[in-house]
Amino acid sequence: MSEPVAKRELVGVNPDGERYAITVTVGLPYPLNDVNGDWRCSVSVAPLTHRTVEIAGIDSLQALSLAISYAHFELRNLVERGGRILYPDTDEDPETDVDYPLDGDFLSRNRPA
Repeated sequence: MSEPVAKRELVGVNPDGERYAITVTVGLPYPLNDVNGDWRCSVSVAPLTHRTVEIAGIDSLQALSLAISYAHFELRNLVERGGRILYPDTDEDPETDVDYPLDGDFLSRNRPA
C-alpha cells in the first residue's frame, strides 16, 4: 500500500455475536504515469477484504473518493448480512445509522451537538 493518509479502527460483530477488529486504511493517491494520466489509491478493509485493493480514477480526487466508497461498500455489506459496526470500546452502534462510519465524514446531516 502507498503511504496511508487515513485510518479508522472499528469493531465488527457477526450475526452470531462474534466480535473482531476492523481496520480501514486508505493510501495516498498516486499517478500511474500512463498516457491517460490516471491515478490509483490503495484501500484495505481488514479482515473483511483479504487484500489491499487498488482503485483507479481519472485524477487523485476521484481515485480517493472511489477508494473510500469501496470501504463503505464493504462495511455496508457486513451490516446487510446482519452484522454490526461499532466504535472500539463500546457496545452501541455509531449513531442510529448503520452506515455512519464513512457516510458521516462526507454527508451533511443534522446531528445532536
